[in-house]
Amino acid sequence: MDRCSDLASLRDSGLLPLRRDLAAAHRSPPDAGMPLASSVRGRTRIRKPSIQLFDPQAHTGRIVLKIADDGGFEVLEGGEVAAASPEHAFALEELLVGTVGLTKIRRVFSRRMIDLAFDRFCGERWMREEMPDLTQFLLLVPREAQAPAVMESLVGQLNDLAFVEIAYFEGRSEASTPPVSYVRSKTEPLEPIQGYLFPAPQGIDAYFAWSLPGGTGQYSKIIDVEVAWRPEHEDLPPFFASVALQAVPADDPNIESYRSHGTAVLGMLAGNPANLLGIAGIANASPIGVAATYVQNSTIASAIDLASATLVQGDVILVERQIAGPPGVGSHPNCGATQRDPVTQSPYVPAEYDYSVLAAIRTATANGRVVVAAAGNGGVNLDDAAFAGRFDPASPDYLDSGAILVGARWPDTGLPTCESNYGSRIDASGWGRNVVTTYWSGNLVPNPPATLNNTYSDEFGGTSSAAPMVAGAAALVQSIQVGRREPVLSSMALRALLRTHGTAQAPNSSRVGLMPDLFRIQEWMTADSDGDGVKNGVELALGRNPNVNEGGLISLIHFLLEE
Repeated sequence: MDRCSDLASLRDSGLLPLRRDLAAAHRSPPDAGMPLASSVRGRTRIRKPSIQLFDPQAHTGRIVLKIADDGGFEVLEGGEVAAASPEHAFALEELLVGTVGLTKIRRVFSRRMIDLAFDRFCGERWMREEMPDLTQFLLLVPREAQAPAVMESLVGQLNDLAFVEIAYFEGRSEASTPPVSYVRSKTEPLEPIQGYLFPAPQGIDAYFAWSLPGGTGQYSKIIDVEVAWRPEHEDLPPFFASVALQAVPADDPNIESYRSHGTAVLGMLAGNPANLLGIAGIANASPIGVAATYVQNSTIASAIDLASATLVQGDVILVERQIAGPPGVGSHPNCGATQRDPVTQSPYVPAEYDYSVLAAIRTATANGRVVVAAAGNGGVNLDDAAFAGRFDPASPDYLDSGAILVGARWPDTGLPTCESNYGSRIDASGWGRNVVTTYWSGNLVPNPPATLNNTYSDEFGGTSSAAPMVAGAAALVQSIQVGRREPVLSSMALRALLRTHGTAQAPNSSRVGLMPDLFRIQEWMTADSDGDGVKNGVELALGRNPNVNEGGLISLIHFLLEE
């Protein structure tokens, strides 16, 4: 029986409380409903910054406001704000009017609040840890542009409010872009030059996975989170889901870049090998969906949340966005290809640097979704002090989203690519150069007539190409588990697996992690390291240590107690 079935019944009947204090008051019998606050581990709160600088080039002009959990804030139909404590709502509105005037307020997460509450409380049951209250993320949009000093004053005063967990400026986000390449004619079959499909150490050995039941991904769905795609491309399957779609304006100068980037990512995952038109996707039988995050309409956080709601346990969310990080962080030595904001020179970093994105991912992974995210192309060390411990697992300020962060490596040497972010938080790596896929710059020119829907590239790269390699491998691992009638892995369990079973990077101080080796992974998953008759993969999925024979340990404890 699903451990959240009672919560689902309350949600479906409209009776699920939105706040933990209300849940505790209505719990009957005492052990039903939401977990008591004392029964789950407290979560690490993000540290409020002492000062924040507003830069119109690096920020969207919107403010993300996280009210303390269970604050009861709601945005009413007319745009007014209500709260469990009316004086808190009054204090917020008074501050906004007195500082920036009329301000549009909306929730960051657009789903019904009762659905967000369900995911929160269900995630807490699975993880035995507090989850962030997604109902309490607000987006503040001043009606008129404000001077940087005014915006900075507002955010500072918001952070001074005791009922505010954090307020910060929303950073602009960009799709990762690989280097431009040369043009040549598509005169040979493309699958034979997709080296990332090959056995290790060259590739991830997708061919071995394809030989197993479920090994082409048919039992695991994938949703790609980015800006736009070209669904009409000849080598892409129909989407099973399109969520949070916001049309990119036709006059946006980056429109074709967005579309080509998304198409290249989907080709790596879902290119159809049976049609003999182009390439073979890693998880070519996985149902593929998309969730769009056009800058001023749909936040990355909301798109991830909507994607999670469309999927079930074991499915994969791929986050192909990066955002501007803190200014002043040095790049990888001798690297000229890093991606930075052109004005502020802030490096592009993982999307979860935005706290609302991290909260969305944490809720998704706590509810059984696997999240794979590009580490970003800023060429910086995520352990740098400028990140204040956010990406350092050894720091007390570390915030773990549960996602699998992916860096990029050179295919031939295994060295980190120049632009890839790196550090102890990076979990896995994939090819960051020479990736053959559907339509990037169209440098594999098809037979005439060439259109945007029948072009291919052999130079997709950066963490943009590395992340779908790992996401495809993750989907195959999950689908093979289902094909064996065995439980799927959590995002955290799959992350641990990818950190220990793969092709090592070349010795280098810039850590980007192992590249998945599906043969070695399946060899370990089907072994029984502790001799207890249960496969390693099953034990990992159940949260047990595959190297410890629990039955033997219990027998030993009984023996010692009897002695």
